[in-house]
Formats: sequence, C-alpha cells, structure tokens
Amino acid sequence: MPHPIPTAAELIEQWERAWKNLPGTFNLRMRRATSWLGRAEKEMEAGDPDTAFIFYWIAFNAAYAQDRPRGTDTKERDFFNDYFHRLLKHDSAQVIYRAIWERFSDPISK
Repeated sequence: MPHPIPTAAELIEQWERAWKNLPGTFNLRMRRATSWLGRAEKEMEAGDPDTAFIFYWIAFNAAYAQDRPRGTDTKERDFFNDYFHRLLKHDSAQVIYRAIWERFSDPISK
C-alpha cells in the first residue's frame, strides 16, 4: 500500500519534533517551505491548480536553497539536480513521483 502524501500540517508537526537537533539555516528553510506548502494546499482546495503549482515550486526552492560562497563555479542547475537526486534516492515509496504525476499530470502535460 502506498504511503499517503503528507500535508503541510503533518510536515510541520514532524519538523517541530526534530527542529532542536537541526542546523538553524535548515530550520529557516523548512519553516519557509512548509509555509508555502500550506498556501499551495489551500489553492488546490480552492480549485486553482496553477497557483498551487507555483506555490509548490516556491516551497521546493525554499527547501533546497542553500547559502553558497561567492564566486562558486557551480551553476544553480547543478545544485537543483543534486538536491533532487538526493530526494529521489530516499523516495523508495515513490511519494514524489505520485505527487507530481498523479496530482499534477494535467497541469504539467498542458
């Protein structure tokens, strides 16, 4: 049986139980990401998947963004790819796959 996709509220609960053991910059990113996730969920409930998709994208960017030293030669796309590959490596239940293709296949395919 597939794992259900957690809601923003469920993610916030998990994060609040663990935040004391996590780095401050990570905590800030998670607070921002879960806030945008909550807004995206509200837009989905209101029947606006386009706006929800934008908010989900912002949440994703808030989660993967990291402070990097100036003058780094690594391109933003490389950071994005690295982060997404690390996520997928741990997604044995294919939660990310289902979130993208089952919930957003129509907006993505248009």
